[in-house]
Amino acid sequence: MPRKSRIDAPGAMHHIIARGIERCKIFRDDADCNNFLDRLGVIIDDTGTVSSDNYISPVTTIKITD
Repeated sequence: MPRKSRIDAPGAMHHIIARGIERCKIFRDDADCNNFLDRLGVIIDDTGTVSSDNYISPVTTIKITD
């Protein structure tokens, strides 16, 4: 069953998660993870997104934004 559309209202908080398929690692190594974080930081700065929390592990990354 498809998910419902995300509520996109000014100030709405979003929970963003990325997981590896079948719990596979989503980063090859520390350099790959750092590259992801660098690119994510640029996007956050460019869009003015407020990031209130993060969690990163080899198989999951979670971001709370508003």
